[in-house]
Amino acid sequence: MNQSLTLTTFLKQTGARIRVFDMGRRVVKIPLADFERFEQCEVPYPYPLQRSAWLGILFWDPEQIDQQVVWFLRFPLDEQGLLVQSARDEFVAQLVGQVLEARQAKADETGFSALGEESPYAFKPKEERMAVFHARASAAAGQPPSRFYQHARDYLDGKPGWDQWAFLGMQGLADVTARLADNRDRIINALPYLPDEVLLPLCHCLENEVIDTGLTEALVARIEEELLSQSLNPIRVAALLRALSLAQARGLQSQLIQKVLGSALGKNIEILASIAGRGWEALEDEVLRLHYLECLADTPGGRDAFLAVITDLLFMPGMRPKLIESFRSPARSEKLAEAIGQLF
Repeated sequence: MNQSLTLTTFLKQTGARIRVFDMGRRVVKIPLADFERFEQCEVPYPYPLQRSAWLGILFWDPEQIDQQVVWFLRFPLDEQGLLVQSARDEFVAQLVGQVLEARQAKADETGFSALGEESPYAFKPKEERMAVFHARASAAAGQPPSRFYQHARDYLDGKPGWDQWAFLGMQGLADVTARLADNRDRIINALPYLPDEVLLPLCHCLENEVIDTGLTEALVARIEEELLSQSLNPIRVAALLRALSLAQARGLQSQLIQKVLGSALGKNIEILASIAGRGWEALEDEVLRLHYLECLADTPGGRDAFLAVITDLLFMPGMRPKLIESFRSPARSEKLAEAIGQLF
């Protein structure tokens, strides 16, 4: 048994309350019990990206909840998606060293929090990810949203006018989607009218949330409208597809993806990458998966695009056997068979 000190154990020994979020594929909470099993190499990381676990770790003293500390850490994964424990061990050893130095100097031991920014394993999330993280963390902790929240709600209600988006903050939109139960109807009502300057960041926020049937139907309607447009916009459609990543109505989502794949955008790499990167669960459907692979094999991006997307998907927990099944399908085209041959 591996007796190395885990990050979870270290933080628990300080008496801290801990929350762990994925910051790579989606900004979603990882149950602490699941994260502990990941640290013990009992399970692969659920959301690998570029063969790494991208983590947002939030912790605080229960008696000082307003003094929270956040670490954004990237740890490498092995070929099975398991934690490379030597990287985690190095980070924890640095933490222990800082605590011991503080005790010897009779200084404040909480100074080790700075290591989360100075460590070689630290990273800085993109602005949109930071906004979503802060929104989800505050909502999970029962804390109030940012000062931008009410302005975002007013905008989605159409009060200032749809062209008055210049002062709309990303943090406000993130706060709205993190509190989706209170804002679902206003998002549904606003969707047909939103300009790209608001629609795209809103979709980036929605991709981290569980979407009910009503909101799914509204997003599907907007995508279907886009597909009928004379000037197809792949970036807009890709963003809307990403917003459907956690849709509860899997049937609606699958039907919509099939329709997009059958459209003039079906071989666009923006579209294909959005499905694999955020909505990969939809590819568990055998028929949809084969259709997707056929489009990917015929994308103008060629061999490099196919290899990049498939390599990424093969690393996702549970996806490898499903992809291998499709690779062996007698219904696959010669074009797909050739692409698979190049992969191996």
